[in-house]
Amino acid sequence: MNSDQQNNPSPNSQPGDELRQLFDGFSPSLSDGRQFLRRLDRQLRAVEEVRRASRATLLRCRTAVWIAALIGVLTGTLLGAASPSIIKSLSAILSTVSPVVSEYSSMIIYLLIGLCSALTAILAFDLASSFSPSRSAENQSEK
Repeated sequence: MNSDQQNNPSPNSQPGDELRQLFDGFSPSLSDGRQFLRRLDRQLRAVEEVRRASRATLLRCRTAVWIAALIGVLTGTLLGAASPSIIKSLSAILSTVSPVVSEYSSMIIYLLIGLCSALTAILAFDLASSFSPSRSAENQSEK
């Protein structure tokens, strides 16, 4: 058969003839049942290992988020309680620099308290997730 005949089916051929010809020579060999079961068991064990690692990662992240939230709230509360004395000290310092800036000293303090709380929470999250025992075990197994 030349290439024109292969690309252009004859008008007498039915639509399924091409597929039938393609699959006529296809005869797949079946593998041994024991080999299939071993391969299936190995793949199921790999899936279970991924599930365990996923659960451990989720637990580690949840713990780190709780620690970060607790430390952030604690930092904000402590700095908020100390804000009156901080405002007085900052107002005295800023009044010597500029009277206009000293009017905004309380707003500056509250912005700094929020910034310190957020920064402390972020650092606490990083520390909590890096000191997690499951993460260090994962890192050792990867090496």
